[in-house]
Amino acid sequence: MFVLQHLHSFYLAHADYEVKELTPDISCTALVCAGAVKTIADAQVASNRSNFDTGEARNRLEQGVKAARMRLSGLREELARLIADDDHRWYAFGFDRPSHVGSPETPDNVVVTPGAAGSGLLFVDWDDARRADSYRLRAMDADGKVLAEVMPQDSEAKLTGLPTGATVALTVTARNAAGESPASELVEVEVP
Repeated sequence: MFVLQHLHSFYLAHADYEVKELTPDISCTALVCAGAVKTIADAQVASNRSNFDTGEARNRLEQGVKAARMRLSGLREELARLIADDDHRWYAFGFDRPSHVGSPETPDNVVVTPGAAGSGLLFVDWDDARRADSYRLRAMDADGKVLAEVMPQDSEAKLTGLPTGATVALTVTARNAAGESPASELVEVEVP
């Protein structure tokens, strides 16, 4: 953008150096340089606005999650006073029965989103598993060798440093104090 601003000033001072049609699609004039500077500046403003809006949306989401957790905690405490620990109605409110201490269910719907070309980056998301406190995400090569393993608390994770161009198989297990679930269905993907 700095160079375009200088070219704009130069062409304003030396109009005889302007080339109105270098090719049918390219002109080198003060007006063209000014237009390019404005387009770049507008794109920067739009990008900054988008980044700001994303941050604001993330803050609102976090505040909403915090408020929802507080309400759900209150609901759980009230239910504990009103119904038995082994009552099936716990499920109707979206809670596990307090008397059920088994290992978590197997995670479903594993979705992989590749990062930019050459990044070696994969974004992985899956459905929350009932009774899960955390998860184990593994990426393996064709021989079953583990290339990456992460243990996120939430049902999403980012894998980095994978070999570009390699095909990897991903599995997710859910974990809690009682044990670890069976692995999800294998998802194969080529690393960008």
